[in-house]
Amino acid sequence: VAQPLRLLRAAEIGDCEVGDGLFFDAAAYINTYRHDNFSQTSYDQLFKARMDTMNRAQEILTAMNKGEVWGNPSLPIWTPPPSSYHGEPWNFYLQHFNGAFDPWFGSFAVQNKNGTWDVALMELTFETVINASSAGRSLILHAFPGPATAPFSNRGKGENVFRVATWDGPVKVPTDPAACRQAAADLLVESLAPFLIVANEHVFFSYGWFWNVEDGYIPCPENIECGMPLTWFEEFRKPLGPPKGP
Repeated sequence: VAQPLRLLRAAEIGDCEVGDGLFFDAAAYINTYRHDNFSQTSYDQLFKARMDTMNRAQEILTAMNKGEVWGNPSLPIWTPPPSSYHGEPWNFYLQHFNGAFDPWFGSFAVQNKNGTWDVALMELTFETVINASSAGRSLILHAFPGPATAPFSNRGKGENVFRVATWDGPVKVPTDPAACRQAAADLLVESLAPFLIVANEHVFFSYGWFWNVEDGYIPCPENIECGMPLTWFEEFRKPLGPPKGP
């Protein structure tokens, strides 16, 4: 908890250089079933200390260079707020952050084991994103090709590899790297369509098999294994705007 503040305080007095933002991972509130050595009271105190850290970091970065603090995950979709919180659910985390990163848009905890979407959780996702972005918060929604879940594995050989998720349901992720690239292209619209439901000037779309650049974010040169086809997705060449109808 203290490390980000130590860095920012050092930057305040000129002892080090710092960027214009801070990305805080593992921001979600979770119950003590994930921390059997913590009482609920102790965990709540720890969570408050983390959020107080984010508030202070915002103050420091804003004063320095109008920088921002972002959280992951900081949308209470599959990690709901505690019962003691009585505000707007979408703002439980975002009151402490300038923006949010959703790492599992349309996959993992918001899908069923057969690979279909959990309708109630997808509706909650849409409502949360719309409410947060309408309030001026910036959001990045990261989607995966197909009904993604853990674990992750490599495609390629040696160090020339990229990572892919596992798929829930009867269809499995291809083992051939070229087939994975084609699957990413074929399945893009399944993630792009729900993004367009919530799209506005504050919501951004990210798509790839994992989080490294080679995992599907840019076309790679020949003989370099990556998760994206060798040419840019045609859908990304179009000026995507808000949906024109249901």
